[in-house]
Amino acid sequence: MFQSLKHWLKLKETQKAVKYGEVDTSGVATTSERTTERTSGETTTGEVTTGDASTGNELIRNEHSLEDRDRLNRLQGLIGSPINPNEETIFLRCLRHRSLTDLKLFRSHETYERLEFLGDAVLELIVSELIYEIYPEEDEGFLTKFRAKIVRGKTLALLGEKLGLHELAEISVSSGAGKRHISQGILADLFESLVAALYLTKGFEPTRLFVREAVQNYLNLDQLSRRIDNFKSLLMEHLQASQRPLPVYRVTKESGPDHQKIFTIGVFLEGELMGEASGKSKKEAEQRAAQVALDALNQQEG
Repeated sequence: MFQSLKHWLKLKETQKAVKYGEVDTSGVATTSERTTERTSGETTTGEVTTGDASTGNELIRNEHSLEDRDRLNRLQGLIGSPINPNEETIFLRCLRHRSLTDLKLFRSHETYERLEFLGDAVLELIVSELIYEIYPEEDEGFLTKFRAKIVRGKTLALLGEKLGLHELAEISVSSGAGKRHISQGILADLFESLVAALYLTKGFEPTRLFVREAVQNYLNLDQLSRRIDNFKSLLMEHLQASQRPLPVYRVTKESGPDHQKIFTIGVFLEGELMGEASGKSKKEAEQRAAQVALDALNQQEG
């Protein structure tokens, strides 16, 4: 019964990968990566490409560029498993930033966006199982809040940085981000996309082991579980305790391109600006602004 179940799960994973065009069971990549402008500008000898970027068809080639080949070699060491020829397309795609669509080199489905979506769900399941095992006496409320701390952008960005994903990313120079200055949002996306690529090619168990090892090696879980970071709730409780009106959050500024937007949020108490901060998302900016406002109130009240 157990062996039959394992066989069935493996079959479903293969069917799923083929269905979404990520892996070809014939052992040949279903699609290959389109030639892009690289920093080095070098490609391997004998490369053959066909297709048209305007149609969104990923170009077919006999060999990857030298830079792509380097990405794949380094990625193999990172995941601790060989990347088979029929898996190369998806692993290159999980490192490709959406800014390349602005250059008409790829369409959105040829970047990591779809993988990021899937990786988010897979990651949440693996993290849920991990903390359920590590904290057997904690209630649902604790586990829910703790999981949110682990799978949030800031924490995933840390994991992405520790793994060196910023050095492997394929990103347009025109986006304003270089490999040494990739934003936390992109780093978090890259980690989620890599998780999805692992899940689609290697299956759930290798992905589970990879995520658990990364989380336990690079995060101090006990310290993270005790960290108080919901400053909006703390600010609201502080104001309610002193019977003051609740704060109002307003966007005071937006800057940057659509794929790398920066939001500045102001916290207003009874019409007065008490704190202002920026972030990659409105939620992040609100939390930071609430922290600034809370610090200001504590100083005022001695």
